[in-house]
Amino acid sequence: MKVDAIEFPFVRVDYIKGPNEIIEDTLSDLSDLLKRQQPFVFMGEGSPKKENTNEEERKKVALWMKANHVDVQRWIKGHVHVITEPDKFEMMQEFSVIFKKFWGYPMIVVRTQEEALAEATLLLKTE
Repeated sequence: MKVDAIEFPFVRVDYIKGPNEIIEDTLSDLSDLLKRQQPFVFMGEGSPKKENTNEEERKKVALWMKANHVDVQRWIKGHVHVITEPDKFEMMQEFSVIFKKFWGYPMIVVRTQEEALAEATLLLKTE
């Protein structure tokens, strides 16, 4: 996952894993965002791609999540994801339930960038 915080508090995420990308870098980027101690919202788009995440990486993510649970709950207000493909939209809405159970913040699935910005802005106002 790539994280782009140039538009903070709107943090762009891309789930396509680069060939030299390691999970420690992603977790470090997430930790740096939490260290700002300011509310923010993740924003992503597109249909999810099957990612080659191995069991060791999943364990590292789970341990990071456990260690940072309080800050995640406090500072990450949600994830807004744009899905333009009608056949994938419902699938992502169903996935958003599982997402919230693991991460502890909502995933809101929308159809356009305009909706995404409106939802992200609303999430930041409801802190």
